[in-house]
Amino acid sequence: MAGCGRQRPLEPRRCLSLIYCNAITEAGPAYAAMWRERIHQTPEGLAPIVESTLDRWLTADALAGLRRRTGEMILASSTVGFHAAATALTGLSLTDRLAELDVPKLFLAGEHDQAAPPEVMKAQAGQAGAAFAALPGAAHLSCLEQPAALAGTMRGWMLRSL
Repeated sequence: MAGCGRQRPLEPRRCLSLIYCNAITEAGPAYAAMWRERIHQTPEGLAPIVESTLDRWLTADALAGLRRRTGEMILASSTVGFHAAATALTGLSLTDRLAELDVPKLFLAGEHDQAAPPEVMKAQAGQAGAAFAALPGAAHLSCLEQPAALAGTMRGWMLRSL
């Protein structure tokens, strides 16, 4: 959605519903500054931000293996790709576009998400005309920490809304 939303009009005929997980819709000044700082910290690789990223993405209760594998994934990521994605996120502005989409929408957040905090996602859900749900025991990577709860919440919402 974010990738094509800026380049062409939304195509409501192609979308029956939308579930927006663990992501904010607007880059406010603090959010944009955080991404610019992360770019500045990583001129030669992502090692300087691995621990702080893991702390934001996973709960303290996350399994050690999950934390290790996620850290390895971050370290294996392209610095150029990370910088491109981070630069794009500094200009994130989707709330109005999502509000235009006249389909059932659900915004989902992990209750402990520091990257897309539930209180921010709840407010942005209201602005976009979406329902909101928080997943207990999850942070930013709810699909890895609480996959069954995420799938159950998504399935239940789809059965009720479609």
